[in-house]
Amino acid sequence: MPGDHSGRLLQGAWSPITQAIGLLRSTPEDAVASFVDWKRSLVAEYGATIDCREVAGNLDELFAGLLPLQSPQPDRYLLLPTANTEWTAVYDNDRMGSEPHSLTAALHRRFGFETIEVISIPHTITSDKMRGRYGCIALIYHHAGGERWVRAMHDGRWHFGTTGDPLPFEDLQAYQRLRHRDRFTHDMLADYLAALDLHPFDVDFYAPGGVGTIVEEVNQNFPRKHWTLAQARSGIEETDTPILT
Repeated sequence: MPGDHSGRLLQGAWSPITQAIGLLRSTPEDAVASFVDWKRSLVAEYGATIDCREVAGNLDELFAGLLPLQSPQPDRYLLLPTANTEWTAVYDNDRMGSEPHSLTAALHRRFGFETIEVISIPHTITSDKMRGRYGCIALIYHHAGGERWVRAMHDGRWHFGTTGDPLPFEDLQAYQRLRHRDRFTHDMLADYLAALDLHPFDVDFYAPGGVGTIVEEVNQNFPRKHWTLAQARSGIEETDTPILT
């Protein structure tokens, strides 16, 4: 349903931050240490260093630790323990929304973690294509047996595709539905994750102890711009408001 945020984390109130989620099969301590180890040499190339700090509060307060949002690339990452103690969640403060693709792939290759990239973006683009977002529902799972992609996305029209071997819990019959957008839905994505005991669209899934970690790139030496959450959402997440600059 266009503009429908039902079933999404906090009803989409923190989109675009929550449009995508990185999940690492690791304790929070190992996840933070490995993430910092990977990022430190990368950020040194543009003069930055890495700082870590603990943040506490409810989920709204933890997400607030990512503000302001930034472009052209993020400078803050929020790593959160989850109710499934084998997994840690990651979000970032990119103005266009969390984009965990590179970090999930890199941490799988470098440290051998199982990693999952979860994307759930409602299709809200307006008829003049001036507001809203193109929809995408995707699950990208890096595991010891290989890599599995399941994705339905809109780039002018809906496309559905998969790569890799199906996982045991997939609804393969659904992939034969007439409309590509119906072959992989938000509810199917939530069901697939629940089969792994992962519930990233539920508030209670995150930070059972009310504590997370912000990993920040300090002293980036390239031009960048900061955005409030309202600026990032205007005309995109909230299609009935003007686009703010």
